[in-house]
Amino acid sequence: MLGYGLGVWLGMVAISLLLLPAEGKHEALYESIKLTTMVGLVLGFAIRYLYRRPAATGPEGVLVGLLWAAVTVAGDLGLYLGGAFNIGLDVYFTDVASSYAVMPVLTGLAFGLLAPRPRLERTPDPADFVAPHLLDRMPPVAPARPAASVPPGIARPVTVPAAATPPAPLAPVVAATAATTATGDATQATTHAQATAHAQATAHAQGAAHAQGAVHAQGAVLTTPIPVTAPVSAVYRDEQDKPPYIPVGNC
Repeated sequence: MLGYGLGVWLGMVAISLLLLPAEGKHEALYESIKLTTMVGLVLGFAIRYLYRRPAATGPEGVLVGLLWAAVTVAGDLGLYLGGAFNIGLDVYFTDVASSYAVMPVLTGLAFGLLAPRPRLERTPDPADFVAPHLLDRMPPVAPARPAASVPPGIARPVTVPAAATPPAPLAPVVAATAATTATGDATQATTHAQATAHAQATAHAQGAAHAQGAVHAQGAVLTTPIPVTAPVSAVYRDEQDKPPYIPVGNC
């Protein structure tokens, strides 16, 4: 920072020495060139300072400008004490040192406007590379899961590929399959015939038993007398004395 201030002061001294012959003849031109040179030096060193400190702000630039102005005034006072100036201190502070007041303004503006700003890096979105009418058809993108890390000290399992086995001949396999299929068909046919015969015999036996049971039950009902527990009329008693009628034929 001080080095840049010394650079500004040395630049002002150099331009003053170059324009010294025209100081008395072309005073206005001398002052304008001197002021323009000072502005160029301040802006140039301010940019150099920003290259080294990109995070500098406007208030810091004002402080840097004040320091450079102080260094320039101190250098001029050193020359004045050495007898380089033939003017008094009142004239110096009024005409020369007052022009250095623009240094803090220049550095503050330079730092505030020219300082690089950090850029926010945006992750590219797949939607940026897809046509707008296809966005509705895109499936949602699931975040990738990080691979599970193996703790230190545990060996990773090594997968060994199985040894390749030569293919077996197909002819014996086909013959064995055909024989097994034929045996299964014969066994299934025999089982089906046995089940059919057994079902028919069972149905016939059940039908005969059911018919005999029905006839026996009907005869028992018809031959059993009806118990009478209360006095009945003579007609009813005569009806009871008759033998029961058993129908003969198909029941």
